[in-house]
Amino acid sequence: MSTDSLLLLPITLIACIVVIGIVLARPFVGFCLIIFVVTFCEMFTTGDPISMITFQMMIKIRGFPLKFTPLEILMLATIISGWSKARANGDRFWIKTASNKLWIGFALTIAFGFFWGWRRGGDFNTAVIEVRGLVYAILMYFMGTFFLQDFKRLKHVSWVFMLGVLGLIIISIVRYSIIRFDTTGVDSLNGSNHDTALFFAMLTMYLLSQISFGTWKWHKFFNYLLLFPSIFSMMISGRRAAFVSLVVAYGVYLVILFIRKRKAFWITLVITVLIGAPYMAIFWSNQSSPLGMPARAIRSQLSGQASARDASSDLYRLVEKYDVHYTIMQNRIFGVGFGQQFYTPVELISLDGFVFQLYTPHINILWIWLKVGIVGFALFWLLQCIGFFQLAQVIKYSRAGPELGFTLFAGLSLVVILVYAYVDIALSGYRLTSLMGIFLAVINLHYQKVLPEVHKFGGRKLFLFNRTKQKKGVLLNEK
Repeated sequence: MSTDSLLLLPITLIACIVVIGIVLARPFVGFCLIIFVVTFCEMFTTGDPISMITFQMMIKIRGFPLKFTPLEILMLATIISGWSKARANGDRFWIKTASNKLWIGFALTIAFGFFWGWRRGGDFNTAVIEVRGLVYAILMYFMGTFFLQDFKRLKHVSWVFMLGVLGLIIISIVRYSIIRFDTTGVDSLNGSNHDTALFFAMLTMYLLSQISFGTWKWHKFFNYLLLFPSIFSMMISGRRAAFVSLVVAYGVYLVILFIRKRKAFWITLVITVLIGAPYMAIFWSNQSSPLGMPARAIRSQLSGQASARDASSDLYRLVEKYDVHYTIMQNRIFGVGFGQQFYTPVELISLDGFVFQLYTPHINILWIWLKVGIVGFALFWLLQCIGFFQLAQVIKYSRAGPELGFTLFAGLSLVVILVYAYVDIALSGYRLTSLMGIFLAVINLHYQKVLPEVHKFGGRKLFLFNRTKQKKGVLLNEK
């Protein structure tokens, strides 16, 4: 073991002990820390000292015998502490709703996919890495349904999320303006991970949601100011898929404005046209600067006129999609399982440095089917569809305010993640899936809260997913 590892081990263990002690006393603090970690800490290093430090939260502790990451230890401590506090207060940590049964079913398909792939000769370590993101989503959903029953806590969660993304924005701008990475042959101008660009897109959706449906004027002013660094950080991230995801989510946002706030919709649409039309005219053929990145993303998707690098990337994804589809057709019921590679009837070029090339395809939506089979794939989409149905009911019946703004942000972020997962790796990572679980929990809780209004006005209700059973009704059905 190197000298650096010997020094890092006791420091890491001491930090873990201190944090765990705080979490055991205040489990909600642990929940907020988890959100900050998955937001701020990137999964891969880019060579600068910042990412070398934050990356440690996502990997196994060096010299520690168990294969747990600091993030997983934090999750475990938060769950144990939350469960203990709930038992001591006579409450339930497990909120019994009918939709939770689907989450349990989805968890069982994931467990099956893990053992199915491993028993058939799959690589165990790769299977553990692959399955982690989906396990995080399930854990964060159930933690979210427990800790966020009191919607006053959403204010704390929103600030933690904003602080995490603001940290990423500062790091992104510092990398771009000071460190000056060698960008030869790469898209990113700031060394950000692929999924980091999505956090900038989600922050943009959060700011717009709070501007439209929030109630604090000083907060709205602050949100307007943050829009510019958020969008600029996306531009220098160089991720086309992130911009496509943002455009789709923005379209959904306009539809929601049209339904709830018709005047705000027309104002927003006019501003979008006045800014967007000249921008596209200027940068349609001039996409070399970071400011031209949104135009480059839109042009490559609409006109088919992509740069040589973009065209090569698109061709790779087409071939990869064919290989994944072929593999699924050969294993359509049970999938291949985690730790198993997909078949390559059409040979793919080697992606140097990406060791999971044949395990986690860019079309991550089909990756679910590939790994857990048709049942798990169906349950995954059923959970998403239920979330969007509940979101529609919340938008229709809930009053404007920070709660609605945050719930709308949760739904728009789901759109961002799912669109991105169609063209790039999103669901097999740890960060986006963790937030996905929280977002679905927030939508579910807010839906339970507006159910009396839905019933009062004769709104539609999803007959299997409109009941909440709890030993003590906390806030779910209170006005």
